[in-house]
Amino acid sequence: MPGYNSIHYSVQTKGEQMDSVAMTIALVTYAGVAIGGFPGLVLDRTGIALLGAIAMVVTGVLSAQDAVMSVDLPTILLLYG
Repeated sequence: MPGYNSIHYSVQTKGEQMDSVAMTIALVTYAGVAIGGFPGLVLDRTGIALLGAIAMVVTGVLSAQDAVMSVDLPTILLLYG
């Protein structure tokens, strides 16, 4: 059809953008934990998991209060007690 513009724009809502950010952070974190680290970074699996959690808070996917509430104290005591 003459004059028909077939360009489609994808508009993401803020919630969809946050879902994409959260998924990206989670996948990168899981990949780092699975391979045991990233080349060039002197971090173990625990450090990578901590960086993933920090990234979730810094990007606004998770609030600081929600992050603190997500810590399971019995598990921490089991691991370090």
